[in-house]
Amino acid sequence: MTMIDAPPHPADPREESLADLLLNAARPASDRQLTVAAIVGVAGAIIFWLSLGGWSLSVATAPLTIGAFAAWVLAGRELDRAYAEPGAPRWSVLVIRAFVAVTAVTAVLATLATFGLIFLPLLGRIIS
Repeated sequence: MTMIDAPPHPADPREESLADLLLNAARPASDRQLTVAAIVGVAGAIIFWLSLGGWSLSVATAPLTIGAFAAWVLAGRELDRAYAEPGAPRWSVLVIRAFVAVTAVTAVLATLATFGLIFLPLLGRIIS
């Protein structure tokens, strides 16, 4: 079984990734607050998607964005905890890293969809 030695860190602190910036912004929030935000965001998106008709996508992307970002921060914290544990099993770190990737992609796509669904109709009115 291969073990993880140390977490990867950017060589230059000025070269922080988006995940690092979000984790730094969310540090004051507790794990409980982030868990509630993730559950409420994802549940709200599902409820909007199931209960509304044609407009469900435009309404569901906003809570999904909040829930996905909260899950991303929680996953990042779990990854930090796994790296802090001496001799953490490689498989557990890989599972957490995969979850971080999925939540990051979901958060970014939900954000793009939310802004797109808000601004594209406005842009269409301006152009026409």
